[in-house]
Amino acid sequence: LARQVGILCGAGLHPFTYQPMAKVRTLSVDLENPDRIIRRTSTGIAERAMGMARTREIDAYLLTKPSGMDLLKAADRSILEQALDEVRPALLVIGPLYKAFLDPGGRTSESIAIEVAKYLDTLRAVYGCALWIEHHAPLGTSMTNRDLRPFGSAVWSRWPEFGISLQPDPTAVGDYVYDVRHFRGARDERQWPTKMKRGTT
Repeated sequence: LARQVGILCGAGLHPFTYQPMAKVRTLSVDLENPDRIIRRTSTGIAERAMGMARTREIDAYLLTKPSGMDLLKAADRSILEQALDEVRPALLVIGPLYKAFLDPGGRTSESIAIEVAKYLDTLRAVYGCALWIEHHAPLGTSMTNRDLRPFGSAVWSRWPEFGISLQPDPTAVGDYVYDVRHFRGARDERQWPTKMKRGTT
């Protein structure tokens, strides 16, 4: 979903309605998936988006770091900032968050999360970009009763402007249909879908 949001915004298509909109330059930083898989799936999305948007160019860029990054360290911050300097995106798509930093030990999860969140806030201010961040929820006994707040520090539940989770719709047997829920109150008004279905397009 995050990949589709990045590519469609760069193609000038609304990522949920597929209606035309002004192109939004995006940088997607994938911290989990192997490069070959990302490029293959991204190519399929991009080809379809170009056909729908009737454009030959997509203003979307990709940085893959399947081994993750440690945004507590200057070296990895430099890698990310170099990409931001080169692309100058209006939207930074990054995740999953648990692979964006490493616990150095000797600190609370709260203090680590605050440092990472402050750094991401600094990126927003310096580069003038919005953030779309993927994070994971704690494991549960089943998908229907799973707590879909971000796992780890409570900072990740309090910090974002919008906290959105996807939970399988128990009434949609056999289909990949998800309820779009909010694990925190929104700080602004936006139009979000109430349901999503995994499709073939």
